[in-house]
This record gives sequence, structure tokens and C-alpha cells, in this order.
Amino acid sequence: MLKKNNTMQGSAALLIIFILMVLCLSSSVVMGLLLFKKNQKETLAKDNNSQSQGLYLEYSSMIDEMKNQKEKLVQREDQVNRQSKRIKKLENELQVARKRLESLHDETAVNITKLEKNEEKNLRKLAKLYSNMDPAQASPILTGLDDEIIANILVRMKERQAARLLGNFAGQNSNTKERAALISKKIRTMN
Repeated sequence: MLKKNNTMQGSAALLIIFILMVLCLSSSVVMGLLLFKKNQKETLAKDNNSQSQGLYLEYSSMIDEMKNQKEKLVQREDQVNRQSKRIKKLENELQVARKRLESLHDETAVNITKLEKNEEKNLRKLAKLYSNMDPAQASPILTGLDDEIIANILVRMKERQAARLLGNFAGQNSNTKERAALISKKIRTMN
């Protein structure tokens, strides 16, 4: 029985050793699994952290670019506002200049009308004066006048007196003869 008891004790000891070994082995496996999961979590966290940093850098870059674009837009808007103010100022100056020009135009028109009336009055006086003169005396005076003025004087004279004066003017020399022809053409085209 002692042998049987020894054998049983040996078997129990073997069984205990076997159980201890299984426990050690299973605890090693569990520890290994826990370490593996921990490493996997750390790797995943690092990957997530790397991705987060990459996204952060990308978003940061986009935000900086948007800030730059906004700054450029603000500068452009400021430039447009300055140009708009300048255009309004120039438009106002142009409006003032236009009014001044219209005023000068009206004044000029009035002055031209006065001059035309005075010229007409003076041409009639000259026509009357030359009509009362002898054609031989008036012809040399006409040589000093412009052909346009001579034509305007002759038109305002009676036809017979104008004809005698122009004939006498043409008879002075070859130069006055050519001028008399040109004056006759001018008279023909006058209203």
C-alpha cells in the first residue's frame, strides 16, 4: 500500500506539476495576447496620430491659404473702392466741365450772332459808301481788301453800281482781272 500511496502521491505531484505547467503556459499565452493587443493599440494610436497630424497639417495649410485669399480679396476690394471714388470725382469734374463748356458754347453763339449782325451792318455801310463813290476812285481801295469781303460788299450793292465797280477793278491790271473772276465765282456761290 505504501507503493500505491507513493504512486498516488507521485501521480498527484505529476498532476499538480502538469496543472502548474498548464497554468504557466496559459498565463504566458494570456500575457502574450495582452501584450500583442497593447502593441496593436499603440500602433493603431500612432497611425491615428499620424493621420490626425497629416489632416491637421492639411487643414492648417488650407486655412492659411484661405486667409491669404481673404487678405487679397480685402486688398482688391479696397482698391476697387478707391478707384470707384476716383471715378465719381472725375465724373463730377466732367459734369462741371460739361456745364462750363455748354455755357461757353451759348456765350459764343450769342457773340457770333452779335458779330454777324455787326458785320452785316458794317458791310451794308461799306456797300453804300462804295456805291456813292466813283468806280475809278473805289477800285484802287478794293485791291487792299480780301476777295471774300469784296464779294460781300458787291452783293449788297445795286447791280448796276456793283457791275461798274467790278469792271473798273478788273481793268486795273492782269492781277486784278484774275481776282475779279474769282470774286465773281464767290458771288455766284453765295446765298
